[in-house]
Amino acid sequence: MLGTTRKRHRTESCIDEEGDTQEVEDDESAPPDSPYSPSLDGRATLRRVKYHRDDDLQKLSSVDEAVLMIKDLRDQIDATGYKNSKGLVLSTAVFSVESPKTVTKMRLGRASSVSTMNELQRLNSLTPGTIPAQLDFYEVMNTILKPGQLEMNQAYLQSCRFADDILNICGKSCSLFRQEKRLLSLSSPMYVFGDLHGNMEDLQFFGEHIWPMNMRLTAGTFLFLGDYVDRGVHGLELIAYLLCQKLQLPDKVFLIRGNHETRAVNGWESYYGSGSFIHQCKSRFGDEKGLQVWESLNQVFDYMPLAAIVDDSIFCVHGGIPCPTHKMDDRLNDISKIPCPIDIRPPNPSVPDEMNRLAFSLLWADPADSGQEEGLDLSSTGFGESARGGGTVVFGNKAVLEFLGRFKLDYILRAHEATANGVTVCKSAKVLTIFSTSKDHGCGGNAKCGCVLIDRNRIQAITRSASYHGVVDAPAFSAI
Repeated sequence: MLGTTRKRHRTESCIDEEGDTQEVEDDESAPPDSPYSPSLDGRATLRRVKYHRDDDLQKLSSVDEAVLMIKDLRDQIDATGYKNSKGLVLSTAVFSVESPKTVTKMRLGRASSVSTMNELQRLNSLTPGTIPAQLDFYEVMNTILKPGQLEMNQAYLQSCRFADDILNICGKSCSLFRQEKRLLSLSSPMYVFGDLHGNMEDLQFFGEHIWPMNMRLTAGTFLFLGDYVDRGVHGLELIAYLLCQKLQLPDKVFLIRGNHETRAVNGWESYYGSGSFIHQCKSRFGDEKGLQVWESLNQVFDYMPLAAIVDDSIFCVHGGIPCPTHKMDDRLNDISKIPCPIDIRPPNPSVPDEMNRLAFSLLWADPADSGQEEGLDLSSTGFGESARGGGTVVFGNKAVLEFLGRFKLDYILRAHEATANGVTVCKSAKVLTIFSTSKDHGCGGNAKCGCVLIDRNRIQAITRSASYHGVVDAPAFSAI
């Protein structure tokens, strides 16, 4: 756990193979709905809470302890309760005295309306393999992470109707991204995710444990650092889901561009084969319609922001920090000046294009490894050539410290590099790499997927253990 002002004690929580979340000890841990969710104002004060899969009961040894806990929760009630126009608050906590020595804390129940019950019955009555004509694109996407929904909607997801729906949202997405800055300015609490690469299984895990009631009803915002397509077989579903959330929640969901959101990479069929995004589009919808979907989505990618700064202190990007473009180091302002849209290509030395080079480095740069570090510290900039080739660069400790100091920042959060641990730190714990897929990168069967929660002056890593085996539904699709 990393922080910028003060330390807090925390006993790490983990999800075991039975799906239970074990005890969390923290003087500012999560509210009772989820061990990962911040309160609306970023604060929570529950102590020594033990979560269970079947219920969220908390056993207290006496009524006195319940009274003390209620006092501790007073500051949280304003954020988590329900207010009316007169300022009265309805707390979501219910304390039930079961015996003189036992007090049980429960959540206030919520009754389903008749219309909600009818809608749930209608969804449950749908036959797998059929295309429900009355169910629109947003309804399908909003439920696609629920168990059984990928299989139930398989016929729709392989149909030309799905292709047409994607084409329809592409124009809307371009218009929305066009209005956003190339360098976003965002605030916590916020969840940050790295590469997903068409892995619906791990996305389902995050949906189940971080936004179980959907993103709209989850406290905080969401930032995705790119690489949504290629490698995994569900790139179309994954990018469709994220764009759907962005269109519905434009001020809550933020997507920035990764190196796989470029034609030069996701159109490299000879290298990625069946894992190539262009191949998946053509195999799903046929060559003509598939190429139309592929190009339309790439046009959306051309409009996506390229980086973000959270709480004026954390620089978030897919690849890494760019080299200074001139003696007067004004890289953040330079990022804001990158054209929109931009088709990012590998730099061509014979055709100088500073804006393309800057955008390219944001998507491709990596932290230098230990073998490269010594030489970079002696260089004038702290940057060097990357083994990836093609004009890519690596940045060392010197480059990191100068960048953070120059722009008064504290941390760099990035994705781009596969890590079996889900989240790793380097460069004196100033650079965090987040990888949100556990598959298709040669990290082995014990690889984890991870994300990060930024909550005011606190950065908390969350990972899915390799031993976790939840209910996950990710059927493969056959080509038409």
